[in-house]
Amino acid sequence: MTDYSGRLPGLAMPYVSIVGIVLALARFLIASEFITYGIRKLLHPENIYGLIEAHHLPGEFVYLVIPWQIGFGLATLLGFQTRLAAIALFGFCVIAPSIFWLNNLENLTRDYATAGGFMFLFVFGPGPISLDAKYGWDGRDLAWNLSSKLWDRLPTDKALVFGRVLMATPFIADAFKKAQEQMLFQGDGISASFVHVLIIVESVSALMLVVGYRTRLAGAVLIVWSLVLAFDLHSPASFLGLYTENFSTMVHNLFQKNGGTLSSFYKDIAVVGALLMLVVYGPGELAWDARSRSGLMR
Repeated sequence: MTDYSGRLPGLAMPYVSIVGIVLALARFLIASEFITYGIRKLLHPENIYGLIEAHHLPGEFVYLVIPWQIGFGLATLLGFQTRLAAIALFGFCVIAPSIFWLNNLENLTRDYATAGGFMFLFVFGPGPISLDAKYGWDGRDLAWNLSSKLWDRLPTDKALVFGRVLMATPFIADAFKKAQEQMLFQGDGISASFVHVLIIVESVSALMLVVGYRTRLAGAVLIVWSLVLAFDLHSPASFLGLYTENFSTMVHNLFQKNGGTLSSFYKDIAVVGALLMLVVYGPGELAWDARSRSGLMR
């Protein structure tokens, strides 16, 4: 098994400060949705209570979800006991969407992609700008040190492959959806050639992630597309009243107003955070790039 603990593969020490900033940004992006929606549930648990019961589960689960989302979200953001938080939120991103988003492929697959980011966070750790790096034992969190013998037996190389596959799923699903709905796009005034380009870019880049071929390049391309989705197609500006309302109204809209594009925006930026980790760390040893040693930016 490859030892990934406590190091930044393929990156020289002069770049650690830049890498640390990028990884801190990535943690912020994947943690934001959990913190925000944990607070929203705390303020109005009755909204989620009914939704949980509608899926034939005890509504009281909401009182477990609230501290889970807020607590592990903050731990991820601060880089505190990061691997514990990462595996906890990885499970959340796989289990909860598989129950509540089965009728919404877009949300389901973006949550899976976020889970892929948490898999990378679990394997590699939070980076140099984190509480674990500053106060942990030998720069590692307590959970890693207490389970170091178990860690040596974990199939982390295979876990990274699984993480890459999860990150690729929303783009493969979206390319497939676009291929099915080309006539609808044309009806909205979008040219068929542009739709074809999007299908090719998403599907090819996603497959590059899966096999680990020129992985950082593919990840960068998908980051750009995810940012377009987040700040253009799924922009929450009007939902929050960003340009028209006062600060208190925007805060109210953020934490209490329902509907709108807010959830889609958060899911988009969480995918960006996951892909940033992939771009920084690379695909792992079970990848085309690792075998050929010719991947771009390696």
